[in-house]
Amino acid sequence: MDRHELTVGLTIGLIRQIRAADNFVRSGNFQGWQPRFYGLGIESSTIGIVGMGAIGKAVAKRFQGWGATLLYSQPEALPAAEEAALGASRSTFDELLATSDIVILALALNEQTLHAINAERLSLMKQGAFLINPCRGSVVDESVTQKGTPC
Repeated sequence: MDRHELTVGLTIGLIRQIRAADNFVRSGNFQGWQPRFYGLGIESSTIGIVGMGAIGKAVAKRFQGWGATLLYSQPEALPAAEEAALGASRSTFDELLATSDIVILALALNEQTLHAINAERLSLMKQGAFLINPCRGSVVDESVTQKGTPC
């Protein structure tokens, strides 16, 4: 499976609470249907993609047609025709974090991106927003996220 397909799968699984629902059913506590694990739908959500290289573009293409608003952040804007083809609008990193329901990291790991997601950046995220990190782990300061910093 390509990384961009895995990213879409991880996103759907997380926002729709598939693992939690499966665990609940397997625990023996399931006593019939109830609207407990709806989670967030992609339609009408805002998906922010940080980094619009090959992976970011491939992820954006896969979310086209789902009824989501697509934002991206990177130092250089894409050509207008490419933005239009992807259905994505450029945003600053901090604006993307503040407005996105789902933030997908598609960054290479280097000196500029090491711990790009830290306590300060997590605090900018909307309450209940989801962070999907299919890129190198060190892009996120895991010492902060392991402390349970809410976003």
